Amino acid sequence: MVLEQILLVTDGCSNVGGDPVEAAAEARRQGIVVNVIGVLHGQTLGEHGRREAERIAAAGGGVCQFAQPERLSHTVQAVTRQAMTRTLHAVVREELRTLLAEGNAASLAPEQRARLAASIETWAEACRLRVFLLLDTSASMAPLVPTVRRAVRDFFLCLAARTGPSELAVGAFPGAKGDLDLLVDWTTDGAAARLALERPPTGLTPTAPALRAALAHFRPRLASGEARGFAALPPASEKNAAGRASDGGLLRDYVF
Repeated sequence: MVLEQILLVTDGCSNVGGDPVEAAAEARRQGIVVNVIGVLHGQTLGEHGRREAERIAAAGGGVCQFAQPERLSHTVQAVTRQAMTRTLHAVVREELRTLLAEGNAASLAPEQRARLAASIETWAEACRLRVFLLLDTSASMAPLVPTVRRAVRDFFLCLAARTGPSELAVGAFPGAKGDLDLLVDWTTDGAAARLALERPPTGLTPTAPALRAALAHFRPRLASGEARGFAALPPASEKNAAGRASDGGLLRDYVF
């Protein structure tokens, strides 16, 4: 199973390039979850900024959290983990709707629910994870460059500690000559965490174009036929000749 995410780190509102909520919805339609971390420093994001961050995450099927700079490393890791677990729960709910008459985990015996919860944790740890870390580096983020660099380094270390394979790409917006600069292509190498994040000052925050550019960076892999997102698990309704689910009885093996 492959879980793919875009993790947007920003301290302000989009002000050029269209609606980032629509861009997040487009990513979600392609099986890629969009999470958002709103960085608070010196001032709050404001009501409009908070609302936009929440709407982007909601449209992208992801998680939205707000964090002070000193909590950024922890929040990046926590949001990624929370989004993984949420996606897996959605898969399980869909499977249960087919496998169980009641269609939800509440109809299971307590010991079965416990086994299911443990299985979800196992899947979250062992599944293949691909995250595009999308960094807002507009002028207002300039004082946070050292903090963001540490958060990226810590995130690499966190991914390396997983039992399952993990890949990370990093992009910054606005780009020097376009909507997005690709700082790190897909890699598992923690040395890539040494980022050159200093950017020319600009008041532009093209969040929607940056999201679409990040999404496009997944497409060569999607075109190769790799499974993505929750669609990687076949529906339980697809049975083989023996009457077993085509996934080998995934939930049955763990729950029943």
